[in-house]
Amino acid sequence: MRVSVLDCTLRDGGYLNNWQFGNGTISNIVEKLGLSKVDYIELGFLKNKSYSDFNSSHITDITNISLKPNDSLFVAMIEIGEYDISDIPQYKDDILIFGFRLMFRKKQLKEVIGIARKLQKLGYEIFLQPVNIMDYNLQELIELIQAANKINPYATYIVDTYGFMNKYDLMEKFLLLDSNLNKNIKLGYHSHNNLQLAYSNCIELIEHNTQREIILDSSVFGMGKGAGNANTELILSYLNEKFGANYDIDQILEIIDIYISKEKEKNPWGYSLLYYLAAITKSHHSYVRFLLDKKTLSIKSIKEILVSLDETKKMNYDEKYISQKYFQHQTRNINTKEDFTKLKEEITTSEILLIGLGSSVRKEKAQIIKFIQHHKSLKVIAINHVPKDIRTDYIFISNMKRYSQISSSTADIKIILTSNIDPGFIQPDFTLDYKSIVDETTILDFGGIMFIKALALIGIKKVILAGFDGFKGHDLYVDKMYDFGSYDSNRKCAFKAQLKELSKIIDIENITK
Repeated sequence: MRVSVLDCTLRDGGYLNNWQFGNGTISNIVEKLGLSKVDYIELGFLKNKSYSDFNSSHITDITNISLKPNDSLFVAMIEIGEYDISDIPQYKDDILIFGFRLMFRKKQLKEVIGIARKLQKLGYEIFLQPVNIMDYNLQELIELIQAANKINPYATYIVDTYGFMNKYDLMEKFLLLDSNLNKNIKLGYHSHNNLQLAYSNCIELIEHNTQREIILDSSVFGMGKGAGNANTELILSYLNEKFGANYDIDQILEIIDIYISKEKEKNPWGYSLLYYLAAITKSHHSYVRFLLDKKTLSIKSIKEILVSLDETKKMNYDEKYISQKYFQHQTRNINTKEDFTKLKEEITTSEILLIGLGSSVRKEKAQIIKFIQHHKSLKVIAINHVPKDIRTDYIFISNMKRYSQISSSTADIKIILTSNIDPGFIQPDFTLDYKSIVDETTILDFGGIMFIKALALIGIKKVILAGFDGFKGHDLYVDKMYDFGSYDSNRKCAFKAQLKELSKIIDIENITK
């Protein structure tokens, strides 16, 4: 068995910087990759002329590539449906691109075979790159193999688009393809590192006994969207050490030091909770991002929602669909009328002070304490936290992540939960209907906004606020433990707009800045 390595830094890594490596950087990376003796270099996506950009690694004219040839073989990727191959000329010796990697979806199999034949007639080698091979059932894999055998491409790939594959998944696909593809077709593997398995899966293939030539895709420093790719420097080092290969690793390390390290500082990639959750639930990463960005759900709840997604929807992101699933998860069908009435009886005749999570609670604590001391009949209700050293009568909790931060030592404080919260071992004093106090159109479930709506429904005419800072400045929270990440301007505007709307139906007074 011969193992070759294809470096895809300039194409796959380009997702992070919009392919803006810079013309000089592209030339130097290609030169150093050639000096490293890596077998193949993917120069970028082939794009139509409207994408022409001097500093981009996209290729718009394969007859005019300003790179010096080296001992590596140059390839480019065509995404089927995104490029018109009529611009591609007959192959000649002075054209640097020797082959095209054809990236296609399952439904495009017939189309890609037709395009492959045309490119083969023009004299180019073909690499078949089926997106997300984990989505192929046995019959679909057989159809893929039969189609590949008819056109006899240079290589056919196992593409783990979403980083789901462990070694058992990989070997199941590999053995099927290895046993049934024409013997002269090389078998490639393109990995992603969602489960930190890209490198170990590559080693699994390297160690497997087969007569077929294997091509392993990798990128320098693992550069690639999300969790990244297998690392070129690690794969080459392993082949040097274990199989006596002669790759020059220093050239790759120079690329990391001079170019790729600074890219990682600007656009980080690598293993993360987001891509891990996407991999273990076999869901599109944008679904995970949507749910994490809510900053209201426990990880357990996020997993429950992802697992519940329809199989036909899981890998095709649909924001409207995930919004509906989120709202359904948050809306539990329980009767809260009795608790609502009981809370109304307890607080209707009192002044109400709501204490939010803003940093002004810490900065103006003395003023808040003094205000409470001068208003003896005041009902103090904290939103999604327990204020330190401030008398608190109730805690209102609408956010499962905040709920997990609440200490069990709240014996003297009454607990108000929204119906989306699973109380666990803590018995709440009141449960309010989530659906009745959240904005269904935006589902921006700000705890303070939700409770002010509840007060308005109860009939309270005035509410006093402390710590409702509106996400101003950089020091947002009373304590850093409550900071789950930055909030964009849209979220800040939405908070301000909703508070302004509520001021039309309930008198709002702020005692902190």
